[in-house]
Amino acid sequence: MDKTLKKITNEYIEKVDEVSKIILNGLDLQSKEDFMFHHRILRPYGEFEFNGVNKYCFHGIGCRFENAQIKIDWDFGYKSNSWCGLNPFLLAEYIKEYYEEMKNFHDGGKIQQEFDKATAHGEMIKRRELYYFSFRGQKN
Repeated sequence: MDKTLKKITNEYIEKVDEVSKIILNGLDLQSKEDFMFHHRILRPYGEFEFNGVNKYCFHGIGCRFENAQIKIDWDFGYKSNSWCGLNPFLLAEYIKEYYEEMKNFHDGGKIQQEFDKATAHGEMIKRRELYYFSFRGQKN
């Protein structure tokens, strides 16, 4: 996989992890399941705000979050400890927002090709149309 794409992909995962902590603390929840299932039942549609600065909105299998520091959209991962599965098209939106100069990765189709190659080489796995690094934390 392209080293720069890999670095940004890991950064994206870390940002989702950071946002998840903000969400859990701000909404006084204990886990991803509390947020995804119990909290979502009460607020399935619309944009919501907490602590006066944080906004979120559920969609399909994911969530969009923003505040003054970050704007990020992701699909929930399939394991309880994984907040984020990698949707190439949502990652492309993140790259457009924060890495305008990296135009070659503003296209989710191009990222999907890179992820498919990484999957073929065992660097990534694909589950339910989302991608994951084979070894979490693999940053080289």
